[in-house]
Amino acid sequence: MNLYKLHHLIWFCVVFGIICNILVVLKISRDARNFKCFQKIQKVVEKLLLLQFVEPIYVSEVIEKESPEIPEIYNKSLQTMLFSFVTDGIGNKLFEVISLLGIAKTLKRRPVINATNPDYMQVLYADIQPLFPKLVEQFSLELIPDHFITRERISWGKCCMFDDPKKLQSLKDQYLILEGHYFQSYKFFHHLRSQIRDWLAPSKRMALKAAAVIPEKSKNDFIICTHIHRGEPPYNNHRKPSDPRFTRVATEYLVDIYEKSHSRISVVVLGDDLNFVNEVFTQSIKSNTSSYTVITVPILKPEIDLAISRIFCDVFLLTAPTSTFGWWLAYLAKKEAVIYYRDIEDSKDEVLRELEPVDYYPKEWRTLKTDKDGSIRL
Repeated sequence: MNLYKLHHLIWFCVVFGIICNILVVLKISRDARNFKCFQKIQKVVEKLLLLQFVEPIYVSEVIEKESPEIPEIYNKSLQTMLFSFVTDGIGNKLFEVISLLGIAKTLKRRPVINATNPDYMQVLYADIQPLFPKLVEQFSLELIPDHFITRERISWGKCCMFDDPKKLQSLKDQYLILEGHYFQSYKFFHHLRSQIRDWLAPSKRMALKAAAVIPEKSKNDFIICTHIHRGEPPYNNHRKPSDPRFTRVATEYLVDIYEKSHSRISVVVLGDDLNFVNEVFTQSIKSNTSSYTVITVPILKPEIDLAISRIFCDVFLLTAPTSTFGWWLAYLAKKEAVIYYRDIEDSKDEVLRELEPVDYYPKEWRTLKTDKDGSIRL
């Protein structure tokens, strides 16, 4: 067994032993006095758990590289049930954890993720931390016994409607968990937008990979980014995939607008189906626009798509209006980027029954509507 594996085995045994001792203490007594002792112990466990988010070979290196401890601002804690955090894609994951941060800030509480849930820890370690290490640093990983927690329902049963958390500001309970679904409204966290852009900023390595995708001759062009989402067949009507005709016609509608003020335009197509992209942008569709360069991005890791959007997209077109990953690509595009999205009533996504457009799409984003003859208008 090499030193690296031995190191992780030792830490696993230490953490497991501490947790077992905690459970014994809780079983013997559940009164508040013992819980205070439990809290002191759990802070030690939290530090041990955080070590798993680093990839050290020697413990001494971990200690030297640890960031200075940030003092806690709020004593009261907040959790959400993280309904889709374990099973869904990166778009849904980001909505849940960033909404938790936004709501915690609104309620002046400490954002907490339950460290006793191995699925949460696995997702944080495998999916979130490698992409967004700064984001993980915003949470406290804690062990809070269930019987000390107060539960309140908010954003229940509807994916994409804002349920104002300010109604819970009067709660004095120390440990609060919000039972709700998805939390897919920018209003939960828009007051933290500048911080969010920092937490989700691409690393230098991802920025270099993104730059390698865009041809050198197009880097200084005015760039319109078209995002398509197809998913896996059979397609359903709940969150519909991108429509080929709308994708092409809407893209050319935007080219027609911006070529009046920019001499060179490139269209960067981001998506999950290269065959679909090639069909859409090679088939013959009547157009009044002049020629433009189309750059099809290979299916890469999501963090590279995010980096491309952040660095290059002057305009962003969301052709599948309920794609959550597409939503984040738009939200994290260039700070001054203009965002367009297909009118969800035109796309007839069934999710509209639980989505309020004014809650889901920021007010500065622009809706593209489709007339009966197939033409596009604002």
